[in-house]
Formats: sequence, C-alpha cells, structure tokens
Amino acid sequence: MENKTSLSLVWEDMKIALRFAVKNFISFFLGMIGVLVVTGLIMGVFMGVVLAAMVIFLGGFPQMVDFITHLAQPFMSSDVVASSGMILAIMVVLMMPLVASFFVAIGALFGMSREIVESDGTSVSGVFVWYKTKFFSLAAGGVLLYLTAMVPSMGMWLLAIIVTQSVVLTGALAGVLASFSFIWLVVTLGMLSMMFPAIIDGESAWQAYKRSIRLSTTYFDRVFATWLSFVVAFLIFGITFSFATPAASPPMGPFVGLIGIIGLVLMIIMLPAMSIALTRLYMILMAEGESEEVESGPNDHVNLSLVGGV
Repeated sequence: MENKTSLSLVWEDMKIALRFAVKNFISFFLGMIGVLVVTGLIMGVFMGVVLAAMVIFLGGFPQMVDFITHLAQPFMSSDVVASSGMILAIMVVLMMPLVASFFVAIGALFGMSREIVESDGTSVSGVFVWYKTKFFSLAAGGVLLYLTAMVPSMGMWLLAIIVTQSVVLTGALAGVLASFSFIWLVVTLGMLSMMFPAIIDGESAWQAYKRSIRLSTTYFDRVFATWLSFVVAFLIFGITFSFATPAASPPMGPFVGLIGIIGLVLMIIMLPAMSIALTRLYMILMAEGESEEVESGPNDHVNLSLVGGV
C-alpha cells in the first residue's frame, strides 16, 4: 500500500467506491429505507414512553401541559444566560437518543459496506443483521460522535450569546461562529471517520473512538484526503441545487425538477460510496499497521486481498 496519498490514488478510491455503490444501489436503497423505518419506530416508541412516564409521574395530561409551560418560561426570560443555558442543556439531553438512533442506521450502512468490500456484494437483509448485532455499540459510537463533533459548537454559540447578552447573533460574529462550527464539524468527523468501520470490525465504541483518532493522525493525509473528497462532492451538490432553486418557476420548473431528481439519486449513491471508501480504507490501514508490527525489512508488503484491489 502507498503510505502517501495522491490525487490519482484518491480518485481511484472514489471510482472503486462509486462503482460498488452503483452496483449495489437497490440493496442499499431498500435496506436503508427499512432501517430508517425501524429507526423512526424506535424514536416514536422512545418519545411515547417519555410522554407516558411524564403523564404518570405528574398525575395526568393537564399537569404535564402545565409542567411544559412552566419549563418554557426561562426561554422567555430577560436573563439571557439562564435561558440560553437551559436551552442548550435540554437540546443536548433530548437530542442524544435521537442522534444515537440515527447513527445506528448510518452504522448499519457501514456493515453493508464491509460485506461489499470483502465479497463484492450485499443483501437487503444484511443491513438488519448489522442493525441488530451492533445496535448498542453503534448507538454508543453515535453518542460519542455527537458529543465530540456537535456539542462543542453548540457551546461556542452559547458562550457568544452570554458574552453579547443577545439571543439573536448577526453580522461578523455570526459568520465567525458559523465558520468555526463548519470547520470543527469537518475536522472532528474526519478524525472519527474510521470509528464506525472499527465498530463493525468488532471494537467497542470507546475502542473504536480511540482507534479512529490514532489512524487519522498516523495516516492523516490518506484519511483526510478520502474524507474531504466526499465532503467537497456533497458541497458541490448542495451549492448547485441552492443556485438552481430560484429558477424552479415556469418555464424552468420541470427542468429544475428533473435535475433535482437526478441530484437526489446521486446523493443516495454518494452516501453508500463514502461508507464503502472509508470501510475499504480502514481495512487497508489496519492491515498496514499490523504488518509494521510483525514484519521487518523495507521490501515487505501487506498481504491483503480486497475487492477492487489495494
């Protein structure tokens, strides 16, 4: 394996991933629909249990409404610090199980990608196997990713609100915070891009978290080149359709609608392609790391056989 990345190497990785994503499009598409339905049901059950517990604990539905109304009062308080802190705390707590459920679905996608990388094929039922067997590990990984990538950005916005004593942030400060949040999100997600492949590989959530950071620092150029190539691809799609939206009126409406459908299909392909590329890269890097530990001699090479080559 090449230790140093290059544009040709990254392009080759993307081509392999896209080819496998297109080839297994139906399996990915149907599998993810099924997983998202199951995830939605789990979220619904969770919210239902929470509401039922609140009704029972508070002594009835009217009492629950009064409690929620009372809870919302700090949001309207003139004390910006208290209201902002309350909002952040509630958002972090309430979003955690929802985010965890969402990342279980994303993690199951990496399970399908593992099957493709190893055998050039997967099935719709395969995603449910990964969903069931790795549910708690993937959920824990999602929580770790959420706390690392998203909560610090939320904290920065809260700090700015406290300093300015204004709930609505505008101008240069808002621009700086938005830029910081975007950069922080891209960097931390890149650092943790090997976490879900590691969980699928049998690591616990915490072990996978540490493994991903270690791999992304040791092979920084290779990991981030692959990760950023897909980030740029998603940004290009997003910017293209944001510019096309104003033209969605007659007579350009049908044309823009067709472009939108094509773009949606491409986005559906890009997400599985990204999981395939990251899974494949994880397996290559792990094999490279193991070879460096047990082999000696500059001419030794990794004995790794993957579909699409190394």
